[in-house]
Amino acid sequence: MEPQIPQVFQGFNTFHCGHGRDNFEPRGLESLAAAENSNGNVLATLEGRISKASLQVAEVVAQVDSKFILTKVGADIQPGPPGGASESDPLLILIDQHAADERCKVENLLKAYFVSSPASTGQLVAQTQNLDKPLRFDLSKQDGDLLVRFKKHFAHWGVVYETLHERSPHVTVEVQSLPPSIVERCRLEPRLLIDLLRKEVWKLHETGSSGARKQADKNRDDDDWVARFHDCPNGIMELINSRACRSAIMFNDPLTTEQSSKLED
Repeated sequence: MEPQIPQVFQGFNTFHCGHGRDNFEPRGLESLAAAENSNGNVLATLEGRISKASLQVAEVVAQVDSKFILTKVGADIQPGPPGGASESDPLLILIDQHAADERCKVENLLKAYFVSSPASTGQLVAQTQNLDKPLRFDLSKQDGDLLVRFKKHFAHWGVVYETLHERSPHVTVEVQSLPPSIVERCRLEPRLLIDLLRKEVWKLHETGSSGARKQADKNRDDDDWVARFHDCPNGIMELINSRACRSAIMFNDPLTTEQSSKLED
């Protein structure tokens, strides 16, 4: 009987679809690997994080089963026992092609969310797109009062509306403009928009938040764009994640080596 081929078992947090997540927080690729000999004895272990910089210079080996990208990458690791793997030893990792492309699209949408303010140098404001036909919703007076209270909070995120007290005790809310990243989905499914507004105002009300927010500073580190979204309405993040997922490369989509490499940038 032939001896068993030595194996490396890897358990790591791959890129993955994040629907339902309350917050978006980019991370490096964490890795844990154990190398075994033919008798099943552990020879060495290594723990650490595969950084984004390492992924950018990684070498794509091949696409696997039209689902994953096999990649050779260096890792920012802690050395294992003497005689084991060293920090310079490369790792072979499998990257979920759909989740990786989704992640890239989410990052691009978030990085483009804020632009330089035309009225104030050094500040950023959310991009907003006027609706050809404003979206109108009839709500209870309680919902309407909360929307009036948190109007500036939504304006900070590019959601601009007016409240019209036309049919007391009901209130009509007229949404006039939305961020480009979510505008099309809200046009097609207006119920998503009103659910987003109502859930956010009640969350702010119940937590006692003022919803106030200062403008972002464009002079800060470009990599600090993540911090701008820590208090982003959950509904907006869900719509952005959904858009990225729908447009991302899918399983069973064949990729060239060049296309695979772009997913790591």
